[in-house]
Amino acid sequence: MNKWARENSTLGSMINPDAAEELGNYTKALGKAYEENFGTATSPGWTEVAAGFITGMFGTPFVGRKASGKTGLTWMGGIKESMEEVYGDSKRDKARAALINE
Repeated sequence: MNKWARENSTLGSMINPDAAEELGNYTKALGKAYEENFGTATSPGWTEVAAGFITGMFGTPFVGRKASGKTGLTWMGGIKESMEEVYGDSKRDKARAALINE
């Protein structure tokens, strides 16, 4: 653990008054940043949260190699990719189980 982390931690702030002030300033700044970004329904942080939610749920288009082997516009991430992974894993698992059971 580095010197700053030891001296400016919660435990360090009990021993060192300067560390206590530093930790207090950090906590206040963190609270202020959170309030500015998420304080109201129209705060800018919620726009970022909504964009992240949509991207995570549906994925994003990108140029890459398709299943056919050709390069072109395809989709990355989101529920479609998750479902493909689950289906592919289950298909492979069934094939392995059949091979073992022979």
